Amino acid sequence: MIEVNNKREGFSVVDGRNGVLNVKKEGDNGGVNYIINYLTQFQNQMTELLLIMNVRIDEGRQGTINVHLGDDPEVLARDFCIEYNVNQRLVPLLIENINKNLEVAEQQKVNVRERDQYTMQYSTETCNSKFMETPFNEPLQQLSTNNYYSTHSSVHERLYEDAKNKRLKQKLNISDSRSKKIKIQEPEINYGLFLYQKGLKKNEEKQQRAESAKKDLQNSQLVECTHHPRINHVSRQLAQRKGECVSEHLNRLAQEQKIKRENASQEHLKTEVQSCSFKPQINRISRYIVEERNDRGNQPWYQSLYSDYDSKRQKLEQLEKQYFSSNYTFHPKIDLISEKIVQGSSFEQRQKNRSTSRQNLSVCDDENQLFKPKTGRPPEKRPRDLFQNLYNHAKIYEQKRQNQIVQLHQQQISASQIRASERSNQMIQSQMQIQLIKIFESLDSDKDGCINSENCDVGDLEDNVIKILSPLLLEMESGNHTLNKKEFVESAERLVAILSPGDKHELLKRPGRKTDVPQFSFNPSVNKRSQKIVAAKRN
Repeated sequence: MIEVNNKREGFSVVDGRNGVLNVKKEGDNGGVNYIINYLTQFQNQMTELLLIMNVRIDEGRQGTINVHLGDDPEVLARDFCIEYNVNQRLVPLLIENINKNLEVAEQQKVNVRERDQYTMQYSTETCNSKFMETPFNEPLQQLSTNNYYSTHSSVHERLYEDAKNKRLKQKLNISDSRSKKIKIQEPEINYGLFLYQKGLKKNEEKQQRAESAKKDLQNSQLVECTHHPRINHVSRQLAQRKGECVSEHLNRLAQEQKIKRENASQEHLKTEVQSCSFKPQINRISRYIVEERNDRGNQPWYQSLYSDYDSKRQKLEQLEKQYFSSNYTFHPKIDLISEKIVQGSSFEQRQKNRSTSRQNLSVCDDENQLFKPKTGRPPEKRPRDLFQNLYNHAKIYEQKRQNQIVQLHQQQISASQIRASERSNQMIQSQMQIQLIKIFESLDSDKDGCINSENCDVGDLEDNVIKILSPLLLEMESGNHTLNKKEFVESAERLVAILSPGDKHELLKRPGRKTDVPQFSFNPSVNKRSQKIVAAKRN
């Protein structure tokens, strides 16, 4: 706040931040110019502070962001988040609001500058006319007129001017109060994002409270636990390798043991070498052999053998070339075919290469051929009755499909049947013959070795056996046949061959004889108490 006080003995310029800046006595002609220079200097100083932005963080907190000339909005936003412990996700939102408010402040600054230029220009042109009622020019012009009337005017005019100055002071105070009430436009805040950040913060606080409560509960429970078990090294390692596969653990242990053994052997070798003061000197060949052995220790055996064979082969080829070049001076030039023959390619290999080359040439010729369209069947092979032909094809297709279904069903039935071995079949067949002989003996009531419809006794057989053998018995009765033991067994085997496995199982059972239940005339009687006990148990 800037206040200009006009006094009879002098005037003073007061800054609301730093107090009284300067005092000039009456009669100083440079007073007005000094005030104008100070006001312009103060206005230049105020441009350093471009913006003061109030940000409401929550219900009980509010922060400010002071934007000076040359400040980076991103740095200001991050400093604000760090200072007030706000989530860093709000930095882009704060940067956007700072930029918007800077644009508004810059526009207001331009408007004020244009208004000041207009008022200063108009005040210089009309210095001796009516006084301009502006916040800056009114006190300046009033001071100049006060200085003039203080020396050339009467008492009434000075009183009139004092009253007028009071009214001007009141107007200045009113304008200052209005300027204080005018605030910078509040930034537009995305309340959805703000609420989302608030919810995330509340969830984090909730999780922290839950974890702290869980820790407190565990600590309170551990206070009562006085027993502290001790585990060995192996159990501690098992607890540390949770989720690790057994194979990976064993591989890791093997690698660690291998590294330990190598380190131990190296340390042992170092200690032995340090104790040895004698260092023998070997020749160049021995040194080469030692270096080669050391190199071989780092590479696998198969690679070392391959490298040895390769080096030997190269040496032999080199010796062979040297021998031929020294002993045979004539070197004839032959064509490609002769060279291939000399190189050792067989006749079959040459034929194969020739066929592959011909195929490649035919493929190239096919690619270079002209367009040959593919047509359908010629008209002479087309049937006269197209619909009848399609119907016949459909019938053939349906018949094939039915045959496939029947074959599949038969395959499933054959696959579901139990395939017994030959030994098992022989055992079952012998057991079946024994069982049929027993059935024949039970049917032969007169023990003469033959049975017919008259002397056949089925009373000793079970009902299921009679039901299974009923076709054979009915045929014997209808034809009035007499069968001996061999004929009965052969006929029964032919009948058994078409029976199901369940019926075969019933025949293989040992036939039981019906026993007559003896009849007794004694009927026991119980008392009432026993009857009540029996009734209670039944209920």
